[in-house]
Order: sequence, then C-alpha cells, then structure tokens
Amino acid sequence: MQREEDTQYASASAAHQSMHAGHNHGPPLDEEEYDDEEEEDYDSQDDEEYEEDEMDAMTEEQRMEEGRRMFQIFAARMFEQRVLTAYREKIARERQERLIEELEEENRLDVEREAKKARELKKEKTRRNSRSKPKKRREQNGEAERAAEEAAQKALEEKRLEEQRRKEGRATKET
Repeated sequence: MQREEDTQYASASAAHQSMHAGHNHGPPLDEEEYDDEEEEDYDSQDDEEYEEDEMDAMTEEQRMEEGRRMFQIFAARMFEQRVLTAYREKIARERQERLIEELEEENRLDVEREAKKARELKKEKTRRNSRSKPKKRREQNGEAERAAEEAAQKALEEKRLEEQRRKEGRATKET
C-alpha cells in the first residue's frame, strides 16, 4: 500500500510539473508599453478574478490528482482481488488433487488387500486339496481294499457253498 501511495505522489508531482512546464506565458511586456493611465484603470476586482481563476485551476488540478489517485487505488484493489482469487483457486485445486490422490491410494490399497486375500484363499485351498488328496487316495485305496476283501470273501463263501453242495449232492447220490 505504501508503494502505491509513493507511486501516486510521484506521478502526481510529475504531472503537476508537466502542466506548469507546458503552460508558457509570453515574454513580459516592456515597461514602455505601460501607461500610467492603465495602471490607474487596474483595480482590485481584476485581481480577485485572477485569484479565483487560479483557485479554480488549482481545484481542477487537485481534482485531477485526486481522480488519478482514486483510479490507482481502484486498479490496485482490482489487481489485489485478482491475485487473491487466483491464489484461492490454486489452493482449492491443490487440495482437490491431494484428495483425489488420497482416494486413488485408498482404492489401490483396497484392491491390493482383496488380491492378497484371494491369493491366501487360493493357497489355503491348494493346501487343503494337497492334504486331502492323499487322504482321498487312502480312502479310495481303503475302499478298493475293502471291496477286494469283500470280493475275496464272497469268492471263498461261494467256493465253500459249492463244495458243500457237492458234498450234499454226493451224499444224496450215495443214499
């Protein structure tokens, strides 16, 4: 703000000087051209009008200077508002990007956890299958052995029954 005021006063004083520099008067009239009569005609009313004109000119000059100052202040505030708005938008974008990154990271971790769970379940299933395969084989082997034993017992039973029939058939023939 101080720099703005310094700039305003510097430009205002430069403008003030340039106004006076461009305001040239002709060379003063020679004394010979003055008449004593003219001096008598000169009255204080003309002097007052000159002072009023000068005051009006100063007032106009002051108005211009004040207008310039007001414009510079307005322009500085507009610039400040633009910068502030741009800064706020930048901060909002950064926060939004951070939030998106956090959400993506969270999703990635969820996917990794699910993949890890799936791998562990698959490993466990494979282990169970590898453990149960020998068990199944044993069960199948045991069933096969039992079936073989049963078949052998049936065969023995049939053989025995057949021998018994033969014996009975011989005995009936002999009698």
